[in-house]
Amino acid sequence: MHTMTTCPSAFATAQPLEPKPSREEAEAAVRTLLRWAGDEPSREGLRDTPARVVRAYEDWFSGYADDPVLFLQRTFEEVEGYDEMVVLRDIRFESHCEHHLAPIIGRAHIAYLPNNRVVGISKLARVLDTYAKRMQIQEKLTTQIARTIDEVLQPKGVAVVVEAAHQCMTTRGVHKPGVSMITSTMFGAFRSDPSTRREFMSLIGVPTIPLSVTSATYTSTDGLGCVLSLDQTATGAISLTGNASVNLTGCSLYDNSTNSTALSVGGSSSLSALSVGVVGGVSGATSITTTETTAV
Repeated sequence: MHTMTTCPSAFATAQPLEPKPSREEAEAAVRTLLRWAGDEPSREGLRDTPARVVRAYEDWFSGYADDPVLFLQRTFEEVEGYDEMVVLRDIRFESHCEHHLAPIIGRAHIAYLPNNRVVGISKLARVLDTYAKRMQIQEKLTTQIARTIDEVLQPKGVAVVVEAAHQCMTTRGVHKPGVSMITSTMFGAFRSDPSTRREFMSLIGVPTIPLSVTSATYTSTDGLGCVLSLDQTATGAISLTGNASVNLTGCSLYDNSTNSTALSVGGSSSLSALSVGVVGGVSGATSITTTETTAV
């Protein structure tokens, strides 16, 4: 059996203050930019460029014409009591930076914990595409996806992680190729339960860092808990022995370094440069100060 959720959409695009320009006006604007850049729009190679650019904009920004809520309204309740995580990972997307209109290209991982009903998995991808095909910043994109799923499906939890390269910083400005940005938004059980959060991170291929700590002080500034085990050892883990003091600022930590099999630490050392990533919208560094430490 399937149900249709009927609710007013809080996610529709705000209406522009002025009427939408005509296609002819849009093409004229492109010609102006071509002249401003220093070329001649009437030459053969550029003669049809304004029309091509306008058609490209219709594709790149088609999300303004879609309401993401509509994609989630049809749900299915015949799930035989299934209440475990539903994860759609490595969903490729293309968006555009609202500051420079430069491409943002990346992938997203979306998960939710059903509350007696599920939605077709393609609809999760359509929600992503709707928001991606608008002028965006990655932080807003991540939150919009998670909040829409959370408010429409009302599951037990929602998790969204987005990783993308921004050509506004790789092809202009600081010119830093090979850099990616990671953002995440967690609601419900993914936010309140570290084990649920850890399982999600594992399913999308983000390894956690298991530690063995004799004596530790653990602090998470946002109170969300941390995707990091303080009570086990494993191959490739760091073992802190003796009187170890561990201070973790932030949460949802994962290894973003070389995946080496061991890390040697001797004497009294400060391990503040572990290339540890922070996920969950939490800013801040991670520092581990130890004494009498040995690698597994």
